[in-house]
Amino acid sequence: MDFGISILKKIYRRVKQKRTRSLKKSLFVSFLFLSLVMVLLFGSLMTSLLYYSGINNAYAIIFNKNKAASNYIEGYFKPLSTAVQLLARQPEVIYAVEDPLSQKEKALSLFETLKNALSNINYIYSGYEDGTLLINNYTPPKGYDPRKRPWYLAALKTAPDISDGIPYQEAVTSEWLVSLSKVLTDDTGNLHGVVTIDASMDSVTKNLYERDPAYPSTYSYVVDGEGTVILHHRDDLLGTKFSKNVDIEDDLSSPAGRLSYTFEQTRKIAYYTKLESLGWSVITVFNKQEVLNLLIVRILLSLAVVIAVSLLLGQIISRTLSNKIIAPLRTLEQRVRAAISGSFQTDDQTKLSLMSKYSEIDSIANHIEQLTEQSLLQKNQELEAKNELLEKVSQTDYLTGLLNRRKINEEMEKEYQRAIRYGCAFSIIILDIDWFKSVNDAHGHNAGDQVLKEMSDILSSMLRTTDSLARWGGEEFLILCPGITLEASAEVAQRIQAAIEENSFSVPKKITISAGTCEYRSGHSLEGLLVEADRKLYKAKSLGRNRVVF
Repeated sequence: MDFGISILKKIYRRVKQKRTRSLKKSLFVSFLFLSLVMVLLFGSLMTSLLYYSGINNAYAIIFNKNKAASNYIEGYFKPLSTAVQLLARQPEVIYAVEDPLSQKEKALSLFETLKNALSNINYIYSGYEDGTLLINNYTPPKGYDPRKRPWYLAALKTAPDISDGIPYQEAVTSEWLVSLSKVLTDDTGNLHGVVTIDASMDSVTKNLYERDPAYPSTYSYVVDGEGTVILHHRDDLLGTKFSKNVDIEDDLSSPAGRLSYTFEQTRKIAYYTKLESLGWSVITVFNKQEVLNLLIVRILLSLAVVIAVSLLLGQIISRTLSNKIIAPLRTLEQRVRAAISGSFQTDDQTKLSLMSKYSEIDSIANHIEQLTEQSLLQKNQELEAKNELLEKVSQTDYLTGLLNRRKINEEMEKEYQRAIRYGCAFSIIILDIDWFKSVNDAHGHNAGDQVLKEMSDILSSMLRTTDSLARWGGEEFLILCPGITLEASAEVAQRIQAAIEENSFSVPKKITISAGTCEYRSGHSLEGLLVEADRKLYKAKSLGRNRVVF
């Protein structure tokens, strides 16, 4: 009997050990396989997410770079375009050759005034049908005929509209310039000549060629409405067609969009914005391989982390679950041994509690759920606060706290639509600080910023709650006045002009403003309204500043 029990014990012990080893091995193999599956699944998912996230992040970067470049180009050339259109309507410019004694000096004086007012102007001049060139401080080379110059021919081609912007080399210095020109015609439509404003290309292209640290190949360039390159850091591409330089089917007809094309055997990704006010498109581009190189590094690092973490977690989980399963089995083994040997004790039964000692998981799950809810609530609150801040930043000027140009454009569009629908009156005032550049030059940009803040406070204090005040750009401000006529808006502007003149600013200099105001009339476009107000502002400046023209 004892011999049989001994044999039974040995057989049971061997079988149990074999099953235990087999179970451990099975668990290890299962979790190893599970880890590999997780690596494949999460690796593939992460690779896809990183790729699309990286591409979208790259487009986000060039989107911001493109917006900055677009704002710079529009801010640089829009005043020049406005000035050319203004000059083309002046009798002293149109008839300077026909009546040189009374008109020529007036025209040259007007050229000089505008050049002093707009620092980004290189030259202002006009050429006439008899071959005469009217310009300050410049002697053309021998045999110079303005009628054969690119700016003259471009104006004739686009007449009666302003030319798109022509890149050309100056006849004497060979410096690259961008010219905006418009034909000079009298009331009967007779052609007298062409008036032109030139801007140097160097400062513009340097700004457009500013590189991004993350993507060193980044740069921007500009094409006109016909797809001709007019601003580029490479002189050999100026005047060439965009579509002939790149392998692309997009015609840049949309207001903005993404591009992907091949240029000089290099794949590029780009973003473009169409400037409706100038008829140009600003394109920002960098090499796609730079994005892919960064993505490959990130993907490889992420995959390495995923593999390491998966293997580590698989091993930990395998050991943990093995202990949970094997520990109760060992307790049962001890009880079987005790039963066979007849030495079973009541205390051995307490070891079965090992099989249920993990019942507190429900409590742990409840605690985790509470912590998750608290964390989500906190994150939602932080997200709401950040969204409010982002909304404010997107609508206001960072320096003055006033509405920015984008937001005031939205408000003007709303008022314009209301005027069309209900016949409501509204007016706009555009005002500009006189000789503001001299403040920056004499006292520094910090003092200039302080003057802008003080100006904003004064303007805000003098307006109705229904009026909208915005920083239009630089030292220009725009006021949207719903429900009032031209005469009323002129009174508002004159009160503001008087208050500014009487105010003592933080700089030891008399600060004054010039303003132009206009009222919406049926049939007016919003763009035409702004052009009219801008024209009146420049008229106020040309009349001596510190005044309101309405």
